[in-house]
Amino acid sequence: DGYVRADEAHVLRWDVLTEGGRISRFVVEVGESPEELTIWQSFSADSREAVREKPPVGSSFYRLRVQMEDGSEIHSSVLELRRAAPEAGLKQLEAFPNPTTGELTVRFVVSSAEPVSLSIWNALGQVVIERSVEPSEKGWVETQLHLGELPAGPVPSAGDAGG
Repeated sequence: DGYVRADEAHVLRWDVLTEGGRISRFVVEVGESPEELTIWQSFSADSREAVREKPPVGSSFYRLRVQMEDGSEIHSSVLELRRAAPEAGLKQLEAFPNPTTGELTVRFVVSSAEPVSLSIWNALGQVVIERSVEPSEKGWVETQLHLGELPAGPVPSAGDAGG
């Protein structure tokens, strides 16, 4: 069994019932997919928990391998735990030309290939464009937003009209 702590660490716990065999050690395997697991850490026979302090953003797949003293092994089913992407800061964001009424190029850095939500707000705090961008890999991402259909300047709501 496992869960994600508030600090995003992955906590794995196990209880094992054996049919008379003696456990030699536990091996926790991890991977980015359930088909490609590699050894992460080994634990003594009396261990029942493992904590992965800083797992990568996105899904991590885990499997417990129980190694018996007679050389046989028992494998658990695969468990998926997911770490959410941190909120992106504006330190690594470029938008140009600014101001513009045409096409706006937006460049930013991502630390994983997780989808990113972009929002463009006007001076009144209204969202005028929302778009999801799905990077193919981590690093710099560049996308264009077409602003030509938007009215120039803030769009007043019905309650803002007056004399």
